[in-house]
Amino acid sequence: MVIDSKTVTQRLRKHDYQLYVGGWGADYPDDQDWFDIWMTGSGNVFGGYSNPDYDALVKKADVEPDAKKRQGYYDQAQKILIDDAGGGFLYQRNYMFLVKPYVQGLTTTPIDQANVGDQFWSKVSIASH
Repeated sequence: MVIDSKTVTQRLRKHDYQLYVGGWGADYPDDQDWFDIWMTGSGNVFGGYSNPDYDALVKKADVEPDAKKRQGYYDQAQKILIDDAGGGFLYQRNYMFLVKPYVQGLTTTPIDQANVGDQFWSKVSIASH
């Protein structure tokens, strides 16, 4: 059955479906971008997942200045999300890149997709070779 896009959007917002396959890509290179979409009331279309323990850990991590503690909170939240089966995590896209050794100043980030280092091209140079 083919459904028009307006109806799909309405059904997603109401969680009126049996199965929905969607995806998420990072907007910025930080764990927070992946965890906030699963918080209660976030407006996500990923099934309306809700767990107060998960929410509390993510909120704690979001404001934690110590990187190790922050990562620990996110790790705990991730375990809850997976154990609860908050979503069906099917796959993660991977990209492989070969870069010649004379390419200098290339900065990669977790949000690189089709173009490695595409956020910082102004810093790239080619050394004599």
